[in-house]
Amino acid sequence: MLKATLRVKPPPREEQPQRTADTLGQQIKEKRQALKWSRAKLAREAGVNVQALRMIEEGLATPKPETVRHLTFALEVRREPGLHGPVRIRVDSDGS
Repeated sequence: MLKATLRVKPPPREEQPQRTADTLGQQIKEKRQALKWSRAKLAREAGVNVQALRMIEEGLATPKPETVRHLTFALEVRREPGLHGPVRIRVDSDGS
């Protein structure tokens, strides 16, 4: 019996649709950096694991709504349009 293996190479990163987790993670990272906070500080303030925060920022994990609430509270950001819609984090250039 012959065994066949099919390997499908994913398209390059720029051609893949951007996932919400990537966007959310990028926004959290930008806000954290605007505040000049380390990952450890944000993790401590939000009560989350540093490794989990790294994975969220890098788009490797999708946070639970409760984790998003803890992070947004720690970063003192507003969520729009609410719990059921996409999460958008406002990053102001002055760090507020």
